[in-house]
Amino acid sequence: MKSVPVGEEKTRKTATPARGDTQAPAEPVSEPAEDTNALKKCRCDRAALPKEASRRGEATSRRTGERETAALARGDTQAPARGAFLNPLRKWSWGSFSPSTWLIWLAGLMGFALLLSLPFPVRGQDESPFFYTYLPLISNEPPPQWVGPFGGYVVALETDPRDPNIVYAGTFGAGVYKSTDGGAHWFPAREGLTNLMINSLAVDTLNPATLYAGTYRNGVFKSTNGGMTWFPVNNGIAAGAIVYTLAIDPENSNRVYAGTRIYKDAAEPPWKGILYKSEDGGNSWRAVLENVGGSDQQDWVYSIALLPRDPNIILAATHEHGAYLSRDYGRTWSPANTGVDDLSGRAALFDPRYRNPSVAYMGTWHRTGFYKSTNDAMTWTLLSYPNVKVYGMAIDPQAPANLYAATFSNHGVLKSANGGQSWTVTGLTNELVYSVRVNPGNSALVYAGVVANGVYRSTDGAKNWSNASSGLAHLNTTGLAVVPGTPARWYAAVYGKGIFLSTDEGKTWTLVNSGLGNLNLRGLIAHPTNPNRLFALTEGGLYRLDVPASSWTKLTLIGEGMGLTGKDALPPLPVTPPDPLSLLTPEEAPSAQTRALPASPMLTLAFAPSSAGTAYLGTGGAGVYRSDDGGLTWSAAGLNGQSIVALAVHPANPQQVTAATSGGALYRSEDGGNTWTSLPVPGGSVYALAIPPAEPASLYAGTAAGVYRLNGGVWSALGLNGRAVYALWNDPAQTGRWIAAGQGGAFLSEDGGMTWLELEPQLRSLNVNALRADPANPHWMYFLTAESGILRRWVR
Repeated sequence: MKSVPVGEEKTRKTATPARGDTQAPAEPVSEPAEDTNALKKCRCDRAALPKEASRRGEATSRRTGERETAALARGDTQAPARGAFLNPLRKWSWGSFSPSTWLIWLAGLMGFALLLSLPFPVRGQDESPFFYTYLPLISNEPPPQWVGPFGGYVVALETDPRDPNIVYAGTFGAGVYKSTDGGAHWFPAREGLTNLMINSLAVDTLNPATLYAGTYRNGVFKSTNGGMTWFPVNNGIAAGAIVYTLAIDPENSNRVYAGTRIYKDAAEPPWKGILYKSEDGGNSWRAVLENVGGSDQQDWVYSIALLPRDPNIILAATHEHGAYLSRDYGRTWSPANTGVDDLSGRAALFDPRYRNPSVAYMGTWHRTGFYKSTNDAMTWTLLSYPNVKVYGMAIDPQAPANLYAATFSNHGVLKSANGGQSWTVTGLTNELVYSVRVNPGNSALVYAGVVANGVYRSTDGAKNWSNASSGLAHLNTTGLAVVPGTPARWYAAVYGKGIFLSTDEGKTWTLVNSGLGNLNLRGLIAHPTNPNRLFALTEGGLYRLDVPASSWTKLTLIGEGMGLTGKDALPPLPVTPPDPLSLLTPEEAPSAQTRALPASPMLTLAFAPSSAGTAYLGTGGAGVYRSDDGGLTWSAAGLNGQSIVALAVHPANPQQVTAATSGGALYRSEDGGNTWTSLPVPGGSVYALAIPPAEPASLYAGTAAGVYRLNGGVWSALGLNGRAVYALWNDPAQTGRWIAAGQGGAFLSEDGGMTWLELEPQLRSLNVNALRADPANPHWMYFLTAESGILRRWVR
C-alpha cells in the first residue's frame, strides 16, 4: 500500500480498478488524512487494530455516501457501480498482513491443494487392511480417458423407458456401460460391481434411475442412480448364482424376479435352477419356482416376461422344459406347453397391447424357430423358421407387430413385421447376436449386442447396421506402440483379434492384420530408436511392420521350433478374461472352430537400452533368441526348452540379460546368452522384470505376491503384498519413481517402492497387462487392461 503524508489529500479522477468501480464521481473526492502514528501503533500493538479498522470503515462509508449523493445529483437511478457489493469486505485492512504472513498463507494453501490431488495410500506388505477414500482433485491435468480399441461381448441391452437417449449394455467381463446419446457413444458405469461378468439387465419402468444387473456367479446388483454406483442385493439368493434373466413389475417397483442357476463344474443335470422373487426391491428374495423337471433335472429359467397391463400373468422360458406360466404374481406355476414340440425355451415375450386374452411369443434354441400364443399361453402355434437358434427377442412397443430375434446360427438379426407370421434376415449374419432391443422413443433405432464386436445400431428399423461401440471397450489389450507424427499413430495388440490402428487418438480404430498368420497377440513392441518399426509377438511367430506399410512380415528364427513341446510350452496369459461361449452347455455352443497348435509362440521382447541393435526375445518353449541388427534376424541364445515370460537388459551393458521362466525360475547371462546362471527367486511367479538406470546393480520384479527388489543377492519385499503385479515402469527422469500395475489396478511409488499410492480408481476392478509411456511426452501413460481396453492418463 502506498503511504500518504500526514495532511495530504488524495484526489481520484477514476475509481480504483481493483475495487471494481466503473464510474468516476462528478467531482474529485477528498479523503481524510491518515494518522501515521496510529498506523504505527496498529502494526506494533494488535489491540489497536479493531479501533483503527473501525475508523477506516467509517471513512469508507463516508466516501461511499458521498459517491452515492453525487450520483443522485447527476440523476442516476441505476444500481450502484460494479464492485460496490465488496465495500463491506474493504473494512478489513489487507495491508495489516505482513509479507511473511502472506507467504505462510500462500504456502499453506498450495500444500493443501497438493495433498488433495494425491491418490489415497495403499497398504504395504505388513500393514493392516486398507480402505479406499475419495478426495477432491485440485488440478489442471486432463482427465483420464478410455481410448479403446472398442468392442467386446455385449450380452444384455436395456433402454430407458422415458428417455430415449439412455441405453445400457451389459458386457461379459467389463461390467455395465451407459450411453446418453442413443447408443452413439458409451462410458463405463460399473463402480461398485465386484463381478464384471454381466448376464442380464432390467430397468424399472416407474423409476428408470433404478436398475438391476445379474452376474455370472455373484447374484444380483442394484443401482438407484442410473448405473453410476452399484451394490449387491442377494439376501436369500444362493451363493454362486448365475443370473440369466431379470424382470421388474411395471406396476410395483418392489416386485422383482430373477431366474438363476447355481454354478457347478459339470454341465449335466441337475442344474440347480431357481426362480427368485423379491417383494421389497431386492432387499430379500425367496424361491418361487424350482425343481422344474424333477429333482434329477432342476431346470433353470432363461427368460421372464410380465404381461405389461396385467403383471400377475408371468411367462417363463426354461432351458429344457419349455414354457411355465403363473397367474398370481409368481406364487404358483404350471407347465404351458400345449402345441410345443421343442422345449428348449430361450426367449419369452408378451405383446404390450392389452388384450384379453394376451398374445405371447417364445423363441427356441434347438433350431425349430418360434411359437406364438393368442390365449394367455394356454396353447401354442409353431411359426416355423428353419435352422435358427434364438438367443433373445424384442418387440417394438410403438408398433408391436414388429418383432426382432437375436440368433446364434448365422442368421444375425431376424425381423417380422406381421406378428411373427414371416421373418426376414436384416443383417449381421457374420455375428453371433446375444441381444436385440428397440428404442422405446424411436422405433427406427434398434440395437444388437454381439460376441466380441460390441454393439451394432440401426437408425432405419434394422434395414442397415453400423458398429456403435465408441467408448465401449471390452477387449484384452496386450501391447501398444505409439508412433510419433502428425497425427500420431497408435497400434494396439488385442489377444484373439490382432492389431488395431488409430490415427485420431483412440476415437476410431481399424484392424491392420494383413500378413498376420496368428491373431493371438502376446505383445507389441516398437524399436527404441526407430518407432516406425514394430514387432508383433503372436502365438504363431514374430512379425515386423515398417510404418507406413500395411502388411506384416513374418521373421525367421534360426533353429526355430527346437525344444518346443506343444501345448505345454505355451503358458497362459496372466489374466484371461472369461469367454462366455466356453460357458455354454455342449448343445448350446456354436460350431467348434479348430485352432492350430502354434509352432513358435512369442511371449516377450526387450531391447538393450545402451545398444538399440541388441534385442532379446522370449519364446514359449524355445528359450531366448538374440538379435544384433535391431530385430531383423535372430539366433538362439540359450535356455532351450524353457518358456520365457519376462526379460530385462542391463541399462549400460547389452551383454547382461535376465530372464524369468513360466516355471518360476530366474536366470542371468553376462555374455549375451551364451551361458546362464540361476538367480534366487522371489515370492510367487515372476511376471515382470526391470533394472532402473539409477540402480544398475538392482533388479526389480513384479510377482504374484507384490513387488520385490534383488540387491546383493538378497530379495526384499517392497509392498503390494498379495497383489499380482504384471507390469513395472520406472521413470528415467526421476530416481525412485515407479508405477506397478496388475491385479486390481495401478499404483505409484515416489520412494523406490517403499510406499505405494493408488493411481487411478477407474482401474480398481480391472487387471492391467502392460504399461506404456508416450515417447513424445512421458507424462502420458497408457494402461493396457485385460478387460476394458486402454486407459490413457496424465501422470505428473
